[in-house]
Amino acid sequence: HRTAPAPRLLDRSFLTSRFLEQGLSVTALNNFLECPWKYFFLNLIRLPRAQNRSQLYGIAVHSALKQFFSILAEGQTKNYLLESFKKSLARQPLKDEDLAVFLERGTRSLGGYFDIYSQIWNKNTISEYGIAGVFVDVPDMDVKILLRGKLDKIEFLSETRVNVVDYKTAKPQTRNAIMGDTKSSSGDYFRQLVFYRMLLDGHEDGKYFMESGEIDFVEPNEKGDYKKEQFLIERNHIDELTETIRQVSRDILKFSFVEKDCGDADCEFCEIRKTLLTVGELRSNL
Repeated sequence: HRTAPAPRLLDRSFLTSRFLEQGLSVTALNNFLECPWKYFFLNLIRLPRAQNRSQLYGIAVHSALKQFFSILAEGQTKNYLLESFKKSLARQPLKDEDLAVFLERGTRSLGGYFDIYSQIWNKNTISEYGIAGVFVDVPDMDVKILLRGKLDKIEFLSETRVNVVDYKTAKPQTRNAIMGDTKSSSGDYFRQLVFYRMLLDGHEDGKYFMESGEIDFVEPNEKGDYKKEQFLIERNHIDELTETIRQVSRDILKFSFVEKDCGDADCEFCEIRKTLLTVGELRSNL
C-alpha cells in the first residue's frame, strides 16, 4: 500500500490543524504578542533550537524547587535543597566554566532563599501541576482554542482555595513592571497569572479557586533582598485576556501576520521570515 505524502511544513491546512490540536500555552501566547514569527518558529512549527545558558540555569533551579517542595512536609533541610540544585545543574549541557559560575550563583541564591522563607513556608502544596482541556471559544470562527499549562506551585489556603506561585530566576521587577505599567515592560508575568486563573477556573469544574497569584523571585536584588509580589486576579483581567486570546487565535488561523514583522530590527525570527519570503516559500504556501 502507498503511504500518504507527508504534509509540507508550511502548508496552511497542516498548520491550522496543528494549532487547533496543540492550542496555546501562556509562553506561546506571550511569544506571539512579542513577535508572531517567534511564536510561529518556536511554538507552532517548533524549529529546533538549543536552550541558552540562562534557560538551563532556570531549569535547574525549577527542578530543585519542585523536588524540595514535593516532600517539604517531611522536614527537608537547606542542604537537601542545595544538593538537589547541584544534581539538577550537573545534568544540564553546560560548559565547565558556566557550570562553576551557576553553581556558585545558585548555591548563594537558594541558600538565602531558604534562610528568608523556611520558617513561613506553606507546606501544603502541589508542584508543577499540569492542566489541559480548558477551552476558549472564538464564536465568529466557530472554533474552540485549547489552553494548557503547568503551574510551578499551588499553595492550599483551604481545601479548595489556592495561591498559585510562579518562580522567576530573572532580576526582580517592581510591581508596576510586572503589571506592564512601565514603559519598558510587556506585562508577560502578570499575563501568566491571569492565564493560570483561567486554567484553574475551567479545570475539573473549578475544583480549585485561585484566590491569588504570586510572582516569586528566587534571585535577590542588588541589595540582597528577596522579593515576592502577590496579585488578586479580577474578572476584568480575565475578560481582557480572553479577548486577547481570541484575537491572537484569529490572526493565527487567518495567517494575517504573514506580511508583517514585529518592528524590531534585530529580531532573529523576522530575519528567518525575510529569507523564506525571498525564496517564495511563505507566499506560495500560506
